[in-house]
Amino acid sequence: MLKVGDKEVFLSTTIFIPEDETATIILAANEDEDSLVLKIKFEVDEEPEEENEKLQASFFLTPEVDMDTDTTVGVLTFRNWLTTFGSSIPKPVFFAKTDRDEEISLIGNIVKLGSLYKVELQFMKGGDRNA
Repeated sequence: MLKVGDKEVFLSTTIFIPEDETATIILAANEDEDSLVLKIKFEVDEEPEEENEKLQASFFLTPEVDMDTDTTVGVLTFRNWLTTFGSSIPKPVFFAKTDRDEEISLIGNIVKLGSLYKVELQFMKGGDRNA
């Protein structure tokens, strides 16, 4: 078992994703529970109108119905993550709960390498939101 603070790490992964592709991660926080399907995709806004204005990096999670399986999946969209030195999610972001009511969170780092993203994500369960 791996722990970070009071959170148990149940998946830590590195994946390379071409900028026009979507990746799928199946999260199983506990062996006896249903898995959570999480898709990862990237979007880039059009260039800003002002010359000195920068594109603002953000990420968000939305539900989507998978037409092949007729199930709801989570879509984690990273918008304007363009730095070659990487952009991080340094504090746990809570985004779901297990069937046992344990919070699921993630931290990570994403680097843009030409037309490729290097995505390092760590998924954790449990813990205190305020820790």
